[in-house]
Amino acid sequence: MLSLLLVLATAVTEPDSSQRAALHAALQVLSVAFQEGDAETLDTLLTTDYVHTNGGSGTVLDRTQWLDYVRSRRADLERGMLRVDRYETSAVSIRWYQAAAVVSSQVTSEGTQNGVSFATRLRVTQVWIRVGRRWRRAAFHDSPIPPG
Repeated sequence: MLSLLLVLATAVTEPDSSQRAALHAALQVLSVAFQEGDAETLDTLLTTDYVHTNGGSGTVLDRTQWLDYVRSRRADLERGMLRVDRYETSAVSIRWYQAAAVVSSQVTSEGTQNGVSFATRLRVTQVWIRVGRRWRRAAFHDSPIPPG
């Protein structure tokens, strides 16, 4: 009986169209806010116990640390120390779990930082939790995709 309850609790369930649309809208708002370094908007999209893991460095940031990083990123954008010429999300796949969703995608970014060109491709996994009618990002992890 317990194993049946566990299966039902973790079963993939398709939310209604308004819930799907709300998550897609939240993903878009988050993407734009990150590109612009808008920590205030991002703050409204995170759970209180948010965890952000960078796969390339192994760095793990809590909510406050990640928002501080975003603020420093915005300062770099405003000073011209960072220029983002391309920031694109593709190959988005969403798995629905009742009041949660796991979003997998690829992020490609190009630009210059401190006068040095960069081009990155990342495989990204995000965990989103529905709180009432709003979606909030609870966790993030990325892994570099090797050139090739």
